[in-house]
Amino acid sequence: MKNYFALLCFILCGTNTVQAAVLSFDDICGEANSCGDGGKLLSESSTKYGGFIWDDTFAVFSNTVYAKYGNTYGAPSGKNAVGNAYGAVKSVSFNGGSTFNFMGADFAGWTYNNVAYNFTSTSITVKGFNGDSLMGEIIFDLSIGSYDTHTANLNGITRLEFSSSGEGKWWLMDNFNYSLNTPVSAVPLPASIWLLGSAFAGLVFTNRKRSTSQSA
Repeated sequence: MKNYFALLCFILCGTNTVQAAVLSFDDICGEANSCGDGGKLLSESSTKYGGFIWDDTFAVFSNTVYAKYGNTYGAPSGKNAVGNAYGAVKSVSFNGGSTFNFMGADFAGWTYNNVAYNFTSTSITVKGFNGDSLMGEIIFDLSIGSYDTHTANLNGITRLEFSSSGEGKWWLMDNFNYSLNTPVSAVPLPASIWLLGSAFAGLVFTNRKRSTSQSA
């Protein structure tokens, strides 16, 4: 009987559903990867790409653009990655309307001929906020000459901030892995669920009545 109650509570009283997704940025600049010689600001492509609001210092770089700097490796997703345009020393951020969990992404330091130079960021600091409250912070050492997958697990946040290792230092990010937390209560329950609940309640009442009769 306890199992019936547990199942009913899961169906009727759950608080959140999780919608996982990965943003590859490959659908931004078209099939020809026409991001321009210096990259294309993400805010110009879509201010709410993937449902988020992106800071205007994020830029989209195609593999073709990145190869012009003598690099022989490209975005793990296949076409594009995003980076902190202008090597901004301040944190770059984006936010969405509901809380989400940042699971991680592929990161690399921007290189020239596959090696570090003056503009290469050697690390990245990622901070997760819920409103103005800092929920967590993690620092990644960036791979030079390739991408590395980094796990973050910053949960229940509304905003992320990314900071490079110093002024004018550039980095790249691909395969942004996240999940959205959506309240179940916001979705109307179908009538069949309530009928199922009524059936469980009737079953409980019948079993209790039978147990009382047998004990008498």
